[in-house]
Amino acid sequence: MPRCGQAILEAEPEVIINQVTALSAPSRDYAKWLEVTNRLRSEGTKTLMTAAREAGTRRVVAQSASFMTQPVGSGPTDESAPLYLEAPEPIRSHIQANIAAETLVLGTPGIEGVVLRYGFLYGQGTAIGPGGEWATGVASGDVPIVGEGTGRYPFIHVRDAVSATVQAVGRGSPGI
Repeated sequence: MPRCGQAILEAEPEVIINQVTALSAPSRDYAKWLEVTNRLRSEGTKTLMTAAREAGTRRVVAQSASFMTQPVGSGPTDESAPLYLEAPEPIRSHIQANIAAETLVLGTPGIEGVVLRYGFLYGQGTAIGPGGEWATGVASGDVPIVGEGTGRYPFIHVRDAVSATVQAVGRGSPGI
């Protein structure tokens, strides 16, 4: 078993919070940027859930993405919105990796799986926050606003993401 699995077996945690990504620094090569996170979401989650089950873990709270839904309509979407399974690459591969992770977290027998579909994180210390790479790029014109700027993406402040995660550790029904 990989080291992370062994660490879980040794620790025997009651709850695991899986926030692992490799998206710390934006890249102009979007496919390359998502590649490692896609592996973490699919292969890494499989290892994590196997070890969690063997260790007797009660609950796993896992990160996923809220921008996996079909780009239709003008209002906000929720967890019941249809997924964008026919998205162009590299988005499609990222959606498939997130679906694989969600399926593993929610479908592992004996574990209460909770999936939190976060939007893009913003706030201090993020690429979108004050002084961040995206924020300064938009301000300087290096990152263009496409068309009329009417595209939409879900965002969540880092403090709100932390709050939701902490709450999911001790309460809430399993599911997305």
